[in-house]
Amino acid sequence: MTDTDVLIAVIRVLKERHPEKHSPTMQEIGERLGITRQAVYKRIKVAERRGLISVIPFKRRGIILL
Repeated sequence: MTDTDVLIAVIRVLKERHPEKHSPTMQEIGERLGITRQAVYKRIKVAERRGLISVIPFKRRGIILL
């Protein structure tokens, strides 16, 4: 699995576990993966460029799986 595959899997798991099915924050993703928010941001940008997710700018839980 690539870093992007792991990122998408973690987003799916965290989203399903949230009571209202909200997307996780970068901090939540980072805690789960054991990486910094900056590293999460870089991975999210890669996934966004590949068309796997969409990010709503300036929204705390603005990650949308495509």
